[in-house]
Amino acid sequence: MKLAKLFRPRVSLLSFLLLVTIVSLAVSHWRMSANLREAESELQRFQDAFGQLTIQDESKFHAISIPTGIEGQWRWRVYTPQGKRYRIHAATRDITSDDPPTDPNLGRSNAFIDIPPQAESREVEMIARISYRTIGPGLDLKLDVRMANGNDAINASAKSYGLSWQLPETTVHALKKFPLLRHTTVFGEHEVESSEPDVPIILLRKRYFEKLPPSMSLPKKQWPQEFLDPAPGFMIWLTEE
Repeated sequence: MKLAKLFRPRVSLLSFLLLVTIVSLAVSHWRMSANLREAESELQRFQDAFGQLTIQDESKFHAISIPTGIEGQWRWRVYTPQGKRYRIHAATRDITSDDPPTDPNLGRSNAFIDIPPQAESREVEMIARISYRTIGPGLDLKLDVRMANGNDAINASAKSYGLSWQLPETTVHALKKFPLLRHTTVFGEHEVESSEPDVPIILLRKRYFEKLPPSMSLPKKQWPQEFLDPAPGFMIWLTEE
């Protein structure tokens, strides 16, 4: 009994108060860190909602889609890394469900997003839209590319801001007859999205079908073959050069 009393642990009031203080500080730090993370996440959601482009890695392409509220119109704010230029491509028929066409000449244009090294900003605004042709019947796919400050960003010195591709009759027919039977992919649609170098960047892909397509959340291996085959529609993508 005396031996047990001899080895009985003793905790002084000072030690107890010190322990309580340490635990309180640890809990307070954890709560502050959690609140800070929540605030940062909320700020990111707020910035995304208003189309503010936040850059996490300056060596990567970044973009966010900005809602236009206009059917048949899409808008992006884009960041391109220093020393990189991107060729603009577009296809208006036989749109695939996966990667852009492997033929580098298909849909190839002579227009680049090419920001001079001395430019104050590397942000670009891109607007794609479907519009009726000015002369004659039919529809065109148009794309405007400008620096965020309003200056031209195509070829650095081009006089025209716009590019235009004529939609073939098969695509126009599908667009008008089956406007809701479609799959649409928009780069950066819900938040800022980035892309690794040397990877084709699909800004916009729209495919039309004659029957209700499967949900895009369903794995493609479960899609019927008819929805995997090339379909009427249009696509705009960029390749680094």
